[in-house]
Amino acid sequence: MNVGQAKAALSRYGFDSGDPLNAWLEAAKQEFLAAYDWPYLQVTVDPFPVAVGDNLLDMPTDYFKLHALRYKGDPTTGAGPGRKLKYKDLVGFDRDVDNPDATGAPEWYIPRGESQIQIYPVPSIATNLKLVYQQDLADINALSDGDPMPGPIATHYIIVIGGAYIGLQAESEEDRSQTAQAMFESGIAREVRRYKGQIDEARQVVDVMGYGNH
Repeated sequence: MNVGQAKAALSRYGFDSGDPLNAWLEAAKQEFLAAYDWPYLQVTVDPFPVAVGDNLLDMPTDYFKLHALRYKGDPTTGAGPGRKLKYKDLVGFDRDVDNPDATGAPEWYIPRGESQIQIYPVPSIATNLKLVYQQDLADINALSDGDPMPGPIATHYIIVIGGAYIGLQAESEEDRSQTAQAMFESGIAREVRRYKGQIDEARQVVDVMGYGNH
């Protein structure tokens, strides 16, 4: 489905070209992304080099949210533990840390805004991190009608339904909006089940009552 087709499908709910269809689709896409850590959007950057004294890291341009940062030690010798950095929110960091300029091996990470991560202590040597993050998808507001909708094909109509619930809510069509919202959330739940299911082992029935022993 391309963007024009998605907008045409959304228009079937009673909207027209004067309505902010792209904005509603983008809002639904963002809700969809936030609903689950979709494995097809997970990206690993290894190594992620960090210079001496560089404690405010710019994330990749397609960054959406962080999953993990792992400290890999001195890249010249390979020395240092492969431990994960611990999360700290900005309020907690300001409350608990007396000297934010202290140097050493990084132990914590602190999200700063939408596209930067602070690490603490400030690196005292050039080092490598392993970065695992969830990438964002293209902003639908910036796409033309002929561009493909972002994300897997299976998600496109779910996002259309999400756009419908948002648009109907804006139009004060509460009953229709609630119906569309329920369909949207059901579609998300269905996709979550698809990705949560094990694929390397067959499902088995567990004989919890012990019938097989008779």
